[in-house]
Amino acid sequence: RELAVGTGSCPGPHSHDRANFRMCQLPACERPKNQRISKCKSKVDVALLVDGSSAISAADWNLMRRAASMVVEALIGDGSNADGPRVALQVFGGKLSAKCAQGGAGEVIDLKDCGITWLSHIRDKTEGDLAKKIGDLQFPAGSALTHTALSGVEMELHYGRMDAPSVVVVLTAGEPMDMHLTGEVSMDLQEFGSRVMWVPILRRGLQASHWAPLQEMKHWVSLPLQENLVVVEGFKTLATPVAVSRLVDEICAAHGR
Repeated sequence: RELAVGTGSCPGPHSHDRANFRMCQLPACERPKNQRISKCKSKVDVALLVDGSSAISAADWNLMRRAASMVVEALIGDGSNADGPRVALQVFGGKLSAKCAQGGAGEVIDLKDCGITWLSHIRDKTEGDLAKKIGDLQFPAGSALTHTALSGVEMELHYGRMDAPSVVVVLTAGEPMDMHLTGEVSMDLQEFGSRVMWVPILRRGLQASHWAPLQEMKHWVSLPLQENLVVVEGFKTLATPVAVSRLVDEICAAHGR
């Protein structure tokens, strides 16, 4: 036997006693005066998940898809940069089929059965018309099986480029149907090697301190927290050049812009 060393306790992974960060890249890069939204040239594979569940209104959905279109446009432009970002875009929160709702009874369940649709894939060179495809989407207005949506991301990223880091970005305003599983899958993606970002949009009249999922999200994102948990005050704010530029900056800044 050996005498115990230390206090016998280990700080958690999010504890300031264990994880410390320093500010870098100050001052921030300035955009050209004629460029309203940041652009990204980094070689990075991005899985962008967009919440279309009934937790938001039809008017908010219009702003959500506009913001998603702006993010995609900022990331890929016309799609001509082969060594730039690639975007796998997924919309979740659609109507559930009976097979999905009942658990499939041992059958293989397609993501579409659970109201989840991929508009583009990492393995394909992202085309410049993806932003328009988002703008044409109808409002799914279903249930937010967020953990199932995230589960499909890891398989998607297996087809990513070997020399490109991967970032998972979740735009959401709803509460996941299963908070525990959503947290587990978020951590699995980090163990896979992906950076995980959550972008909660606070609906009108909702305070951050009173929304339970936000407190959980602090444990679902990659570190540092302030770069990977990007809280947006309302959908009108989300669909602005300032908010979109911040998202693009956070997605790409750690990978060379």
